[in-house]
Amino acid sequence: MRITVSAFATRQGVEYLEAQGLMNYLAARKIAVKCGTVKKVEGSRGKGSTLWEVPDSITLNMAEEITPAAPEVAPAPAIPEVIAA
Repeated sequence: MRITVSAFATRQGVEYLEAQGLMNYLAARKIAVKCGTVKKVEGSRGKGSTLWEVPDSITLNMAEEITPAAPEVAPAPAIPEVIAA
């Protein structure tokens, strides 16, 4: 389903920040994916809400230990050697 965090919080009966935390966790586990934004009403301030693609049903195994992935490190840029004449 496609849903905003605000709509998800309302449906689940939780506070916005709790829903945002869960959505960030699901995104980190590649269960939820950002798929666009919802346009704001003309004249209102701020940016549009993020639209998330989330499965209708998921199962979380809380007992499974997850090894964090090693951070991706970009190789250091090559520094050209300067030869004194």
